[in-house]
Amino acid sequence: MANALIEAALKDADETRTIVFGREALGQTGEVFADLFPGRKALVVADENTYRAAGPQVEESLSEAGVQMRPHHIFPGEPTLYADYGNVEVLRELIRPM
Repeated sequence: MANALIEAALKDADETRTIVFGREALGQTGEVFADLFPGRKALVVADENTYRAAGPQVEESLSEAGVQMRPHHIFPGEPTLYADYGNVEVLRELIRPM
């Protein structure tokens, strides 16, 4: 039943193409990224807390899937990170073509 609901939701979604959940979800990051963005480089962005909890496992999964990565960017863990324009500018500079 839950899978049918998720599949129905994905059919109506404009931007979300897949959902992965479960105990091994982080380990599937590389496979999903390679499938959705073939030939593209990944950029792992997190704050210190999130990176500590999931970053190395995500990067390992990406590497095992053969995904090339830009150097990760880790924001401070405190104060709480917000998606404000200043942080968007930081990331824009990171991905700017050289």
